[in-house]
This record gives sequence, C-alpha cells and structure tokens, in this order.
Amino acid sequence: MKFKIFRYFIAVSILFLSGTSTLRAQTVIISTDPLDDTGMDYALVQGADDEGVFVVHSNLPLGSDRDRVGLRNRKYQLSFYNYGMKRRWTIPLVAGFDGASIEGVTFFNNKLVVLSTIIDKTQSKYKLFIDVYNNKGKAEITGKNATSFSYAKSNSLEKPRLIISPSKNNLGIYINESGDGIQTMNVALIDTNYKAILSHSGKVNYGDRDLMVTDYSIADNGEFYLLGMIKDPDPLKEKKKQRIYTLLVMKAGSEEVKEYKINDSSRPMTEAAITVDPMKGNAVVTGFYADKQSFSGAGLIFAKLKCGSDGPLEIKNYPIGGDAQIKLVGERNSGGGISLFSYPIQKVVLRNDGGAVIIAEAAYLSEYSYYDYFTQSYSRRIEYHFDNIVAFSVNNEGVIQWSQMIRKEQTSLDDFGVYSSFDSYLNSDELGIVYNKDIGRNNEIAAVVINKSGQQTTKRITKLGDNITILPRAGKQIDESAIVIPAISKKRLHLIQIEL
Repeated sequence: MKFKIFRYFIAVSILFLSGTSTLRAQTVIISTDPLDDTGMDYALVQGADDEGVFVVHSNLPLGSDRDRVGLRNRKYQLSFYNYGMKRRWTIPLVAGFDGASIEGVTFFNNKLVVLSTIIDKTQSKYKLFIDVYNNKGKAEITGKNATSFSYAKSNSLEKPRLIISPSKNNLGIYINESGDGIQTMNVALIDTNYKAILSHSGKVNYGDRDLMVTDYSIADNGEFYLLGMIKDPDPLKEKKKQRIYTLLVMKAGSEEVKEYKINDSSRPMTEAAITVDPMKGNAVVTGFYADKQSFSGAGLIFAKLKCGSDGPLEIKNYPIGGDAQIKLVGERNSGGGISLFSYPIQKVVLRNDGGAVIIAEAAYLSEYSYYDYFTQSYSRRIEYHFDNIVAFSVNNEGVIQWSQMIRKEQTSLDDFGVYSSFDSYLNSDELGIVYNKDIGRNNEIAAVVINKSGQQTTKRITKLGDNITILPRAGKQIDESAIVIPAISKKRLHLIQIEL
C-alpha cells in the first residue's frame, strides 16, 4: 500500500482589524437550473464580478492534482449565474486556437481567462494561447498568441500553473521542463491588456527526480518564487517524508535562478508553503520541521525574503509545544503512523503585523491492488482521506498566539475526494471553515468560525434530511461572509450560495 500527500495551496492576504465577531443567520440559496443538465458532472467556481459568478463545467474532475488525466477526452462548458442563483447562459468552452488543448482556466481582470497550449514539434516550441470571456458569454479575445518557450524533445513538460499577483494586475504563468540533470523554469507575466510583458526561462541543476516544485507565488514587481522539495539522499528520511526545501527566485526578465536553502538534513521539514505579503513587501515561507528523534514534528519555520532585493533569506525556527502540538498531531493520529507529515498546509493567511495564520489538513491517499477472481484481473483502488484541520496564529516573532483543531474524518474511494476537505471565507473579524460532516447519505453541512482571538464557534448550515452535499474545493468566496459552491441536491449537481 502506498501513501501520498495532497496539496491544495491558496495564499490569501487579509487584515485582521479590531472589532468583535458577530453571529449571523445562515441563508442557503439553491440554483433553479442544475449544473449537470448537459452531462457535465463536475464544476468549479472560478470567480465573481458585480453581477454574478463564472462556473466551469467538465465531464472529468476539476481542481485536483490529476486534472490532466483524460486531457484529450475532456470537455468544458462555461456558465454564468447571478446572485439569485439563476443561470444567465451556458456556452461550450473550447480552445480558440485550432489544434490547441485547454490547460488552465482562471479569473483575472474581471474576466474568465482560458490558457491553451500546443506543442510545435517542427520548431521544438511550446506555444501558449489565451481566450478571454466576459459576463455576457462573449469571447472578447480568441486564440491570442501569448508567448512560447523552446523545449528539448527528450524532456517532459508539466502542466502550466496560473498565478495571480497580489495587486491582481498581473497573471503569472509557470511551466516546469525537466530532463536528465537539469530543470528549466519557464515563466511569463501577462498584464491587464492580456499582453506578455515578461517571458523568460532559467535553469537549475536538479534532475526531474531530485527536485519537485510544490508551491509558487509572484510579486507585483514580476518576481517569481518557486518553493521546491529536494529529495533527501538518506532513504530513511525520505521514507519518513522529511524533506529539504529550497526557495528558487527568478527576478523579472532575468534568466538567473537564485536559490535559498530553507533547511538542511539536520532539521528536515515535513511541510512548507509560500505566499507574498504585499504590505510588508516580503516573500514568506512557512512550514513544519521535525527533530531527529521523531517524525511527528517539532516546530515551525518562518522565513522572509525582501521582494526585489538581493539580501539574505531571514529564517527563524520556533518550537511547537504543549497544547498546540497536541492539536497538530491529534489524539487519534498520535501513534497511528500519520502524524505531522500528513498535514499539508492548505492556506497561509497573512496578518497585518507580519505574522500569519497557518491552516493545515490531515489529507492523504492510500493506493492498493487486489486480484479479482471473477474478472481474472488485478484492480487498483485509491482511498482518499481528509481528516482533522488545524489552525495556528503566529505573530511576526513566530510566537503562537492561539491554535485550534476542527475534528472531522472523511474517507472515500475512487472519487478524487470531491466531497471531502473544506471551503473557507475570510474577513476582518473571522475565519470560517465550511465542510460536509458526513459525505454519505446522512450529511449535514457545518461551518466552524474562528475569530481573531482564536475562539471557535460551530454553526449548522443544513440539517439531516436536507440532502445537500457540497463539493468543498470547488467553491469561491464572493462576499465578506458568503460563498458560492457546487453541491449535490436531490441527486443533481446545483450551484448554491451560503451566507453565514
């Protein structure tokens, strides 16, 4: 049996201001028109403007680490719903350039942006094209040549990653190309006129199995930050999921890739994430580290690099002990072989004092095979686990001011875990975590609200018998305390709005 760790990174900057948290009545609005009425059983809310929300449909799962599976057979549609959850229109979503394949969709500049690619083998070029849709369903830009990168035919190309800058004025594109002993970091920056103002590449001396980029971010000045996990030559540490992390920085327009080591083998890390703090002008890396005696974790690494500077990376290590460590490891998980390495960091919420709120979830999958005597063949099964959520609030000195745990246990089989994990909302007073309490038939949707003092309150959004199950990782916050999210209601896929 094999275990893998899930990562779904979202970096959000928010000010925690003074004031008190208030409890509001919960309102749920269900769309009158189902999302799956054209055979598209998966949906993802991409963004919202003043009039409503953009929703992308597909016949295959969206937003997972395997969303390139079935690329040639994947179909897309785009819908727009107003805030009364009434559908205004639905259109097919196809690449505007003939022969290209859709590789990414995002919400940028109040429009829906589609990135498609084509591999030109005659020129050894990887070409990128952009389509832009407005909220009337009209394609304002079709098949625009965004940029292209040279590639070696013997190398492998990863899926393009789309990154929005903190000011939301630039769209970053990152593509990793890996070969024997070398990885190439291809990056481009698109402005609000959908023009590539930067497009360049840099190389690092790591083979495709020696370094894996796990997270990425960009600054408003066009700098790209790529957080990489280096394979530890010690097989025991590799088995225990204790990693060495490095930060790769590409300045705007430069082919140089500057590397900053986050840790070494004497203090292996189990998890890390990166985001950019636009207020302080820092790239911030947060993560958990383990000590030599245990893989359950020992503390927090908090690293800062001034954007646009050639200065050193400021790294501070802070132990996690007492109640905070108990919450992180968990009573159920302690001694069970899961421990800290199964807690990917899902969100990093920057505080206005330079600190952060770190949210991690015990998310992993297990794979196993068995021989089916009836079909006379081997079958492969994947079991998805999304369990407890922990949240820490640390100040700019790394002191943990509060910690909270949300206890849950979600297990499913061969479904990409689409009904598991959580969605969230953030405002100046509170952090809200929304999830399915039971992904089976007896589900209730619950919300756990944590105010800026760390106090936790649980709200029940739906009750037994309502028969509503959300797709947590497919939703989007649209207002101070409201989210729009796909959900199963009466065996059909709908869009619902939840006001907390």
